[in-house]
Amino acid sequence: MAAYPGVGTPTALPLIGASRDLLQGANEPQADYIARLINWINIGKQRGSGLALARAVQSFLAQPGGTYLVVRVQCRNGDFFQSNADRSTTVGNNPAWDWDNLGGWVNGTGFIPPATIANSWTDIWVLVQDFTTHYTSFTDTNWLAAWGSGTETIDSMISPTIPPGVFGIVKGYKGLVNYSRAVVLVPDPTSFTPNGFYGNNSTNVLGTQRTKRSTFNAYWDIAGG
Repeated sequence: MAAYPGVGTPTALPLIGASRDLLQGANEPQADYIARLINWINIGKQRGSGLALARAVQSFLAQPGGTYLVVRVQCRNGDFFQSNADRSTTVGNNPAWDWDNLGGWVNGTGFIPPATIANSWTDIWVLVQDFTTHYTSFTDTNWLAAWGSGTETIDSMISPTIPPGVFGIVKGYKGLVNYSRAVVLVPDPTSFTPNGFYGNNSTNVLGTQRTKRSTFNAYWDIAGG
């Protein structure tokens, strides 16, 4: 009976999840995880869709007490697929979405001009309701207190295992033709709208490197999309 989620021993759940390629979030309620394991075939059929990706990231990032963050998968053409805090879903279009159509994109190998980017309709971004404490500098007391504790990343007080876990989910759930540009932690995914110059972290102005992105958010750029 151990192979039946919710019937056998709970210690078998991680093994069942591994066999069904469904990772349990650190704070995901066991009942919710069991429900996903039971529904694994339908979840598998939905892979490649924005809603399936949003729900998977949301499950992985479940918060203490079994609460859920708002997660939105945003497409370059404005279309978005959102999983809400109550686990309902919303599909719509944000015509104001503009990540890099004005400033272009520096992708690690060179500069891609706006005229080229405009045709990249397969680009997506994953917007996550922010749940972390961010560092303002390397002299920030939060950074100094967390240093060496194993509970910090370069920009946030979270386990270093979380970003790679999210990246793995994004790569496993996105459409085959989609290029995932970044996971962005923002106060409110429903209202976040970049200004067209977010394709590069910073720019050099008269010898001084200045940020191009809002410092109120965290940006996890995904290597290779």
